[in-house]
Order: sequence, then structure tokens, then C-alpha cells
Amino acid sequence: MSHLSRGAQAAPAGDTLTVGSLGSHSAAPSIYRAIAYDPRDRQPIGLIAGTPLVFVVRNGHPARTLQEFLAMARANPGSITNAHAGIGSTNHWACALLQHLAGVTFNNIPYRGEGPALNDVVAQTVDSACLLAPAAVPQIAAGTMRGLLTGATARNPNAPGVPSAPEAGRPDYIFHGWNAIFARRGTPAPVVAWLDQALRAALADPAILQRIEALGSIPAAPEAQGPDALARLVRSEVDSWATVVRAAGIEPQ
Repeated sequence: MSHLSRGAQAAPAGDTLTVGSLGSHSAAPSIYRAIAYDPRDRQPIGLIAGTPLVFVVRNGHPARTLQEFLAMARANPGSITNAHAGIGSTNHWACALLQHLAGVTFNNIPYRGEGPALNDVVAQTVDSACLLAPAAVPQIAAGTMRGLLTGATARNPNAPGVPSAPEAGRPDYIFHGWNAIFARRGTPAPVVAWLDQALRAALADPAILQRIEALGSIPAAPEAQGPDALARLVRSEVDSWATVVRAAGIEPQ
């Protein structure tokens, strides 16, 4: 049983919290016919950080730019191996969106988590992967893989050698995963308010901000914090990812 389904069974007292993501709370309703929890049946507490996607290739891959890589994929549909963290994960959606926008087809390989997918890129047993910045940035810095695109309008300060989406020729590919805190629906309003303030205080702590940024993530801006802002984010992304899933022809599992 996942931590999300355990959170769904907890009493609405505010003493059991779950960390949700784009994959678990925005995309999951579109890809699973039945899930053990309802992402919309949650009390939003607040956004922690955004996590830009980084598209990486193994060392030794002949493509030096994203456009070269996509050209190879178009010329050889389904032959280029691409790793992601499992069906329904944020990485899975990142890969699906890139292929949909670029009109290409990879040989997509689901792994049991981002770590195993990353390991096989480092081992050069797969060609590419869609990784979130906290996983990709340290490996790029260590020289164990190469980044071809950061899914943002600007380069990541912790991976300055990786082109932004516009620089890589894909200005339409702005992809930020995110992590946020949720409680059970029905948690008393005073408890929600206390948790909101506690999270805001944490995100104002310079040491915490420095740690989030060092991982390649983007701390939630003040205007993006709070239960109402998170509720709007989840609602909008549930709708937008449903559109992507239909357009990409992905069948619910």
C-alpha cells in the first residue's frame, strides 16, 4: 500500500500528511481506471517546490543536441530507448509530452522509480531519460550523463551547460514537476491554517531555500503558496493532462 493510499485512510485530524506530485495528483486520474485514492479528495496545504524536467542522454550517444536526437528518433521510430520512473510517474508524463509535441516515438521503458532509470543511463544501457532536476543535475555535474534540455524558459543555475527549452528548439516544452503537502479532506480549518503557516515559515528559512535550490528545484514563490493556490494548481493540471493523454493516445491502465 502506497503512502498515498495510507493517507487516504487516515483520520482527518491533520497529523497524517502526504507529499503529492504532478504524477500522483494531476496526471493519475487520466491514466488509471481505478486508483486506491482520489487525488481530488485531499485537503491542499501548500506547494513546496517546482522541479524542472531535464532530458538526458547517455555518455557516448552520437546526438549532441536535442534536435539531433529528435531527428534520429524520427528516422528510426521506436528504436531509441528512453527510461522513465514508471507508468503514471511525473517522468512518464514528461516523456509522453515531449514525444507528443515533437511527433516522435521512443522505445519507452518503465522502471520502478527514478533511481533505477538513472542508473541505466549512467551504465549506458539505455539511450535517454526524462529526469527531474534533483536527480539529473548532480549526474550532469559529475559527467556521468549529458543534458540536452531543461524544461524551463531559462537555464538551471546548477546545470548552466544544459540549454533551456527555447535554446534547444522546443519553446513549447516547458515542463515543471512539483511537490506539495496534502492532508485528508475534512481536516479542521484551524489545523489547515496552522500547517499552512508552518510550511510558509519553512520556505522562508534561508537554509531550506538553499537546500532546495542546490537540488535544482525552484522553491514555491509566496504567491504560489497556501491551500487555495495549490487547489487551483491541481484543478488546472488535472484538466490539462487529461487533454495531453487524449491527444497522445495513451490508454488508461
